[in-house]
Amino acid sequence: MPPTGFYRAWDATLAEHEQRKNLTLGLPVLAIGGAASWAGRAAEGRRPGADDVQAASRGAGHWSLSRLPTCWPR
Repeated sequence: MPPTGFYRAWDATLAEHEQRKNLTLGLPVLAIGGAASWAGRAAEGRRPGADDVQAASRGAGHWSLSRLPTCWPR
């Protein structure tokens, strides 16, 4: 999905979050945030819904997966 797809799906994403807010994930979660935007805060928003949350941030700014795709394991 191109980065703009995130914004196009915003209303649907919020509705999905509302439905899922009382569920807890039982598997590890890796929250990825860009160094110039969410960074470690990406994990903060996931902790209420998961038991094991780790944060990751690399040297990219806002869209870390798009700008530095080779930094992330496949």
